[in-house]
Amino acid sequence: MQGQVLFAPINGSQVPFHISMIKNAVQPDPDRTATYLRLNFFTPGQTASKDIAPATSKLIEQHGHNSMFIKEMLYRSRESQRLTAAHRMIQELRKRFRQHAAKAAEEADLIPQEKLVKMRDQRIPRMADLTMRPFISGKKTTGTLEAHTNGLRFTSKKHEIVDIMYGNIKHSLFQPCENEVMVLIHFYLKNPVLVGRKKSQNVQFLTEASSPVANRERFLAP
Repeated sequence: MQGQVLFAPINGSQVPFHISMIKNAVQPDPDRTATYLRLNFFTPGQTASKDIAPATSKLIEQHGHNSMFIKEMLYRSRESQRLTAAHRMIQELRKRFRQHAAKAAEEADLIPQEKLVKMRDQRIPRMADLTMRPFISGKKTTGTLEAHTNGLRFTSKKHEIVDIMYGNIKHSLFQPCENEVMVLIHFYLKNPVLVGRKKSQNVQFLTEASSPVANRERFLAP
């Protein structure tokens, strides 16, 4: 489970297959005596699938005319637990590979940012209990925004970090709480940054602003 290779037994030998070559793994209905596990592979001549990795597609295109490919393999076992466990691990490995590939694709064209230089000899300007958009993870991201020497650092309550360098800010918009429920600051960046698992060129920090009178009226409302 640590790598990206599946070792499949063939004639008593463990033959390695990269996980990207596996199209899917299914368990047909068992019969009275055994359980089955079928591995289907990507091969030349198949309809293009969105699940195939670009490198795998290129490899098949290059070697499809002069190499032999395995289309499928079927395993049979009288111990159902073993094949069920193998099926679960293969599915988990395929999931991890797809997540890794998606992250690599997102980060492929990201422009490296300078490192944040923290302020150490003076009090750090800080705003707490801010909501960040887009969300880093989950349905909402809240945390603290700090201003340092060359950029801003947002740290969520889950200890997730997003740095925004001053030099990467193209436009900044501030919405005060005049006739508005929310007070916010919006940054449009020169180059996208990674927020969670996705790139974003727009980053926004906001909080709800309400007066003590409004809070009292809300508390006394039936």
